[in-house]
Amino acid sequence: MLNPKGLTSATVTKVLRRLVYPLLKAEGFDDWTSRCAWRRLGQRIDAVDFASLGTHEALGGPYTPCSFFVHLGIKTPALGLLQGSKSVPEEPRPHTYELPLQAWLIAPVDVGIPGPHLIWNVASERDAEACAIEIAKQFREFALAWLSRPYPPEELLPLVLRPDPEVIVQQAPNGATLRLSAGKFESPAHNYMLARLYYAIDQFSLAAEHFEKARWAKNRKTGALFLFRSPDDDAELRRLAEECARKA
Repeated sequence: MLNPKGLTSATVTKVLRRLVYPLLKAEGFDDWTSRCAWRRLGQRIDAVDFASLGTHEALGGPYTPCSFFVHLGIKTPALGLLQGSKSVPEEPRPHTYELPLQAWLIAPVDVGIPGPHLIWNVASERDAEACAIEIAKQFREFALAWLSRPYPPEELLPLVLRPDPEVIVQQAPNGATLRLSAGKFESPAHNYMLARLYYAIDQFSLAAEHFEKARWAKNRKTGALFLFRSPDDDAELRRLAEECARKA
C-alpha cells in the first residue's frame, strides 16, 4: 500500500520523538539515530529500534511504508553478541538482531490492522499518534522493566537446557514475549549459548565441551559432522574451547 499524500516516515519519527523517546531518555538511553536508541552500562548494551517497514515490504500488502516495528535487544556481559554477528564485541551500536535477548512490542487490535501484529500500521498522522500512545503505555507497563532486569546466567541456563522450540524469558499479558536467541535444541547456536552460560558460572569443563560442539554442524542425510563457520569464527571458538579446557 502506498503512503497517503503528505504522510512520510519523518511524520512518524516526529510523533515518536514527542511521545515515546522521552521515556527512554529518562531511563538512560543516551545514544540515538533518528529511529534507534542505545544504552550502555559496562559490558551491557540495551537497544530499541523503531524500524520502518519501507516501500518494498509494504507493496501489495495492507500496510503503508510508514508502518514500523518496535524491536528491543539486550546484550548482557555473560552472553555477549550472537555468534556470527557482523559487529565486533566493543561495537557501541550493534543491531537489535545481533543481541541475544530480543522482543517486539505488539500492536493491539484497535490500532491499525486488526491483530495483534508485530507491525504498527500508520496510514495517517492520527494513526501515528495512536501507535505512539500505545507504545508508551507498553514501555511503562513492562518493556522498560524488561530492559532493566539483569538476566543472570543462573536464571537463563535452565531455560536453555529445556528441549523447547524457543526460549521465552518474559511474557507480557498482551502476548509480547522476550526471547533468548538460543537456536534449535542441540544445534551449533544452541551449543554456543550453553557454552557462554557455563563459562559465566565457571563450569569450564562443560563450557569447553559446548564451545567445541558449536564448531560443528551435522549433515542431515549422512549424519556426518563438518566445520561450517567462517575461519575467524571457527578459530575463536577453538580458542575458547582450549581456554576453558585449561581452566577446568
